[in-house]
Amino acid sequence: MKLIDENELELKGFGTDGNAFDFAKRLVNNFSSVYRKDRVEPMDALIVANALIDKECSIVYTHDSTLLFDRTIRDFISDLREEMGNEYLPIAIKKLK
Repeated sequence: MKLIDENELELKGFGTDGNAFDFAKRLVNNFSSVYRKDRVEPMDALIVANALIDKECSIVYTHDSTLLFDRTIRDFISDLREEMGNEYLPIAIKKLK
């Protein structure tokens, strides 16, 4: 999260990126644990955050089992997307084949 806090990274999407880093921080902060299976890694959070700010994005493909199978995290991602307004499509998390 150091790179995010120091504004060393820039996210680009087709929506407004003002909240992208906030979304990434919220994902990491709400789902952090000493156990790998119970947390969202910062880079995964950035990928999801970038998808969230893109109005046309409706699917995030991943191999990350936490994003794929943790219902609480997936619900949290859906809630974040709903906060953005009706013009944003719901986001599905699917396994990358």
